[in-house]
Amino acid sequence: MAARLSQPISQLRHSNVAVVRVAKKGKRLEIACYKNKVLSWRNGSETRLDEVLQVDRVFLNVSRGEYASMADIHDVLGKQVTCERDALIHILDHGEMQVAQQERSAEMDALQRDACTFVAQKCVNPHTQMPYQLSVIEQASKDIGFSWRLDDSAKKQALVLIHELVTRQTMPIMRAKMRLCFRVPAALYQPLPSSSSPPSSSGDGTSPAVATVGGPSHLRAPIARGDAVGLPLVVDVEVANAALDGSGDGVVVGVITPDRYREVDAWARSHGVAITVVNDALTAASESADAMLLDTGAAVQRAAAAVPAAEIPSTDGAASTTDAIAAKKDKRKAEKAALRKLEVEKELAEKSKKKHQEDEEEDLVSERKLKKQAKKHHQEERGRSDDDDDGFDYGDDEAHPED
Repeated sequence: MAARLSQPISQLRHSNVAVVRVAKKGKRLEIACYKNKVLSWRNGSETRLDEVLQVDRVFLNVSRGEYASMADIHDVLGKQVTCERDALIHILDHGEMQVAQQERSAEMDALQRDACTFVAQKCVNPHTQMPYQLSVIEQASKDIGFSWRLDDSAKKQALVLIHELVTRQTMPIMRAKMRLCFRVPAALYQPLPSSSSPPSSSGDGTSPAVATVGGPSHLRAPIARGDAVGLPLVVDVEVANAALDGSGDGVVVGVITPDRYREVDAWARSHGVAITVVNDALTAASESADAMLLDTGAAVQRAAAAVPAAEIPSTDGAASTTDAIAAKKDKRKAEKAALRKLEVEKELAEKSKKKHQEDEEEDLVSERKLKKQAKKHHQEERGRSDDDDDGFDYGDDEAHPED
């Protein structure tokens, strides 16, 4: 018989390994990590060191299994590294790693998806005020030949992509406007004359009416330009009312294009105007119609409450509409919760039924196995009895004497 081949049990075989290394002063330190885990560690999605490292030791050469001493670590990383764990973290954070093509492709796809999602959230069609779908933005980036870079953040590249799309106009697109709430001091605030009639445009493009809260935000036309109430001209005023505290200050809600925000913010700081962002992207389909009505009624009041000592009065109709919408949303949430509960109960019942069927099948298999063993044992017993009695009668010599 051939001798059995024995494998050494003291060796640790590295499989699916990614080597991260740091080289300095002619020496090189390496650590053995799992693939796809180094990138997860560096972007913060993985925080457990034992889930990233295959071996929690520093190597001079991973393939040969040569460990590095503390003297080697100090020569490469310096005396500030006091323990091997600090060396592991430093190499993991700053070391060089050869990324496989599949990992690079996965990281690039995630970067493109995040950037295009940002563009879809911040841009609209100027004709319909509707946001574009993610697939449309992705196809548009391919059409203009946009170059993605792994060393830049998704938000930074998304802003560059928005500029390219707006400049080239390969598709009708623009930045969605943002809504701001201002508390204007009494020295600057210029109240608009109230009118019982609906807002109507005057010759200079402004409306003398005071804004009313209600109606979808993307359908409300501005009632005045910013200079009519003491704000910069670039602000389109939607709501302009005096504060209820009797200070004479004005509470104004208006919309601007995002590229004007720094200009408006600098003006507000220099003139002592408190400013609060209510919505950073106004789109016609960002919410349902009910949610947009709720946004125009309650969210504007929340933004005004965020400004010190500022209040924006709302009409009774807007309040009742807000309450009705809130109750409707609560009802929908309750219905969804009940439906989810029924689905969970149904799923549990199916699992219980499946488990019962599996138990029955196991019992049936066990019973068949026992019967088979009993039959085999019976046959073995019967074979032993046949061996004891071979069917030949030897007889007795005295009973059959010779002649």
